[in-house]
Amino acid sequence: MDGMRELTVVEDPVFLSYLLACLRQEDIEATVLDRHTSAALGGAVGAVRARVWVAADHFARARWVLAQASDEPAP
Repeated sequence: MDGMRELTVVEDPVFLSYLLACLRQEDIEATVLDRHTSAALGGAVGAVRARVWVAADHFARARWVLAQASDEPAP
């Protein structure tokens, strides 16, 4: 994914939805990978992690949004 950076990995679908809404509010487009892997495997995998990617030029702002959404500082 040229020009994209992985922002975070999320296991909680509710937090994922909230994070995506927060990013949209800041006009940051996010791409989610592996979101439907569990469904494709017939639900056999309990906690499939969704990877959230953003454009590299929005990465710093997206990290700030992540920190605000998760109520803890980004690494």
